[in-house]
Amino acid sequence: MKNVILKSLAFTCVIIMCTSMSSCSDDEKFINPTKTNGLPSAFIPSEGEAVSLSYGNGQLFQTRKKDGSSTDFIYDKGALKISTNPPSNVADGHGWRTFEQKNDSIILASSTGEPLFLTLLEEIKLNKWKQPARITKLGLFKQTDKGLVKERDINDYTLFTYDTAGKNLIKMEQFDGSNKLYCTTILEYDNANGTTSAIHLSSWLPAYWGYINNSVFNSINIQFLNHYNNITAITVNNVQEHTSSTYQYQYTYNKENYPIKMTSSAGTPQKTDIQY
Repeated sequence: MKNVILKSLAFTCVIIMCTSMSSCSDDEKFINPTKTNGLPSAFIPSEGEAVSLSYGNGQLFQTRKKDGSSTDFIYDKGALKISTNPPSNVADGHGWRTFEQKNDSIILASSTGEPLFLTLLEEIKLNKWKQPARITKLGLFKQTDKGLVKERDINDYTLFTYDTAGKNLIKMEQFDGSNKLYCTTILEYDNANGTTSAIHLSSWLPAYWGYINNSVFNSINIQFLNHYNNITAITVNNVQEHTSSTYQYQYTYNKENYPIKMTSSAGTPQKTDIQY
């Protein structure tokens, strides 16, 4: 009987070891460490799914989760296309954003996706630092055999303000089509090195990413805004509803002064491990 028990325990240990090794193997496949400060390989929140990042020549190629959902960054002759993909078990939910440089100061952004496939056109006007100064929604369009046909006017626009060095985005002001201010977002930063400071990004992309995610400032979405320094507070003032919300972000830094942990008060308070 003793031998049977020992054999059973040994078998159980083997199963546990194999399961552990498989889990480690899965993590190794999911996260590919860059070992470079400012070039994160993963953001791992205490709640929700981790996000891994992959690169080529310092350019971000993909962010993904274990459920199969991902965001792909495609570079073609200097132009950028961003595609979003739903979890592996979901059919609908694919989306695409393309950016066409019209001239030195204007970018035309086109966004569409499943299931409606309506196209939102936005004009991004750049400032002297090649950062967004103003983004105007030109309307919703429908693709026809004659090209894009406008379905609905929008004409909302957003103005952007930066620090004196022209790096960190410090304010967004959103106006409706009647030029009435309806929302102001104030952003504050630390003086440390940014979590994403080593990623080769177009100068206009961090602020644009903050703009398209300004309704969900969670621990993952704000990371592109941490391209120079790191966000410590975001205050959103809804002018029309007379409401205000402030979200706090605190960091633990490594010896080179790059964040390795972040605690957020946005939504459900949580901690996020930052792996390079």
